[in-house]
Order: sequence, then structure tokens, then C-alpha cells
Amino acid sequence: MIDTSKPFDVTCWYLNQRRWLELLGTDGVGHPLAAINNLPSYQQPLSVLATFKRAAIAYMRTHAIDPLGKQLLSPGDLTGKFFTHYSNFWFQGLTKLHPDRRPPPDPKKTASGYAKLEGFRPNLRLTFNFHPRHLTSDTAWGEMSGQKR
Repeated sequence: MIDTSKPFDVTCWYLNQRRWLELLGTDGVGHPLAAINNLPSYQQPLSVLATFKRAAIAYMRTHAIDPLGKQLLSPGDLTGKFFTHYSNFWFQGLTKLHPDRRPPPDPKKTASGYAKLEGFRPNLRLTFNFHPRHLTSDTAWGEMSGQKR
């Protein structure tokens, strides 16, 4: 569970805005996204990301989302439950999808990542695929490659 008595912040290397809108609806994102149109064009993408980041943190605080480890130790089905997980992650396949690569990458391909959860059950892993379209910056290409915490 997130300790709401202490301030915290996150750096979003990956943020799927469509999925957050599906979860929160446009009202749940915070201040109206239409206000972003009044900003200079170079600030608009950053403002959208900041808006979604704030909405994600607010959602996590409001819903007191438990860490994956706590959920794994509790009885019950975890299907469809949200969780946090702070650990080492291994990423692969992203460098092959960079838009500057020649020949151009297949736009339908995704990269993947995983975290080892063997402390909870033997050979247990958290695995996921992700599309580079939702990376938030040029730095994210390096941050989501290889092994990272």
C-alpha cells in the first residue's frame, strides 16, 4: 500500500494515456485537457504527460494500491487487480524498434520485460509487453533497456 502520509513522486518512462483514460475517464484526469491548447506548442506534449502522471499518482493514493508482493502473499485471485512493484526489471527488444533503425521496424512489434518473483514462488515471473509509442522521452529508450530498477 502507498504511504499517503509521505510525499512521493515518480518518473514516468512509459505512460499509456489511452489506458488511463479508459480507467479514469476525461473527468478523472484532473484539470481539463482543453486548457493545454492555450500553451505554446512545444509545451503541450509535456503538459499532457504531466497531467496524466498526476492523475496516475492521485489514483494510486486514492485507491491505496498494494504492492504485488503483499498481494501474492494474500489468498485470492489477482486477475485484474492493480499493483505496484519496485524491483529489478529486465527489458528486451526495444532497441530493434527504434524509429531511426534501418530498415524501419514493424509498427506492430512490441518489446518485453520481466521481473523475477522467485522470493514468493519458485520460477515465478511478472512478464509484460509494451509498445515504444508510449515511451515518454528519448531517455526512456535507454531506461527501459537491459536491467534496470
